[in-house]
Amino acid sequence: MKEALNMLLETCEWRKTNKVNEINENNINMNYLNDGSVFVHNRDKDGKSLFIFTYKKHVKGQKDFEELKKIVIYWMERVERADKGEPVTVFFDMQDTGLSNADMEFIKYIISLFKLYYPYSLNYILILDMPWVLNAAFKIIKTWLPAKAVQKIKNVDKKSLKDYVDSTQALKAWGGQDTYEFTFVPENIADGKNEENKKKVHFADGSQISEASHNAFGDSKLDESPSSTRLTLNPADAICFGQEGLDLAGTLTITNATESTLIYKVKTTSPEKFRVRPSCGLLSPSASATINVVLLTGFTGANILRDKFLVLSYPLENHDTHSNVDLNELWKINSDPKKLEEHRLRCKVPSIQPCAHNGSPGSLTTLAGAVSPTSELEQKITQLLISMTHLTECNAKMQNELVLLRRLIFIIIFLVMFCGVALLLFLPMPPEQGFCPATISKPSLKLEE
Repeated sequence: MKEALNMLLETCEWRKTNKVNEINENNINMNYLNDGSVFVHNRDKDGKSLFIFTYKKHVKGQKDFEELKKIVIYWMERVERADKGEPVTVFFDMQDTGLSNADMEFIKYIISLFKLYYPYSLNYILILDMPWVLNAAFKIIKTWLPAKAVQKIKNVDKKSLKDYVDSTQALKAWGGQDTYEFTFVPENIADGKNEENKKKVHFADGSQISEASHNAFGDSKLDESPSSTRLTLNPADAICFGQEGLDLAGTLTITNATESTLIYKVKTTSPEKFRVRPSCGLLSPSASATINVVLLTGFTGANILRDKFLVLSYPLENHDTHSNVDLNELWKINSDPKKLEEHRLRCKVPSIQPCAHNGSPGSLTTLAGAVSPTSELEQKITQLLISMTHLTECNAKMQNELVLLRRLIFIIIFLVMFCGVALLLFLPMPPEQGFCPATISKPSLKLEE
């Protein structure tokens, strides 16, 4: 559990540091995006998207590595949104590649993404026509992968590719039937959204609201009153956030002003920033409900001024028949847009914008309610404690590994010395050559008379 929590915290910190949610076509290198070295197209036989790396178009050192990282993250996030978190098959097209294309750092980064930040997102790793000069490199790469991931690596050629990718889904360059040539298409077009879908706003739960509601999220229509008043909201136009312990939170009270039971739901344009409790429920006639909205750690009051909330309500004519039905099912059953009532609210923070409650202006406080040094300091201390705990655990692991490594070195030294002594004792010695005077020839002397 502790390791899972640490992994979750590391992933959240990585997404925050790399601004993953903000990566789009407007802030990445379009030249890298258009060259076709990385893209997503078609599916394998398991129905998983092919995350394609055309490796011959990548030459080590020619591209800015940080920008290249953003391209990979962009495609990974895009395919995750399109497939709703389903695994993908990473496809390395290694045709016509050589040593100049071998970029171990880039491969290591791709592996780290799937290993640390997109776990359980890998279906297969297909390697098409691996040249023999890169075999040694990929043997090293396998050591970076966990055992389960190594089992998913499949070296294929144009004949065996059909076992994993249908010929209709394989490009012609791979021996398939698809004549597709890569051309970058922006996400909203690539996802096949028609005109009707373009006129809707999609929320985190998969639901939608009409174009009118979408426009209502803009500032121009926020202050307009809804056509009917089934719900009474307090405050009526904005959720006012203030400091509650370590959290920045706001409350919203809704009251049923009708004689029938209402079902309500609260939505926001930034679900990653807020925790809303309860986010949906039932209201009996004249009943009220208090909705608590808490700003999640990592965001400050200045970050939420442009965020909006939408409160939807729908009358239930036969409440008794729906008493045991799940609330989400009730929303699916009651989907007549003509009966849907919408209330739109801004986010307000003390001393940044004035708040009103019960129809009167709220008292202005210092920025301590939103972005006070104390609040930020406490958050930083909390994050620092988490980081220290993680570092302590890593340090303990490193110490254990060093102890094992030291023991292993002692064992190896002992074995080497033992083998050396054994060789000296048991190997036969070469025979010694004795000194024999008879073997020395006497020089002949010629004496002259």
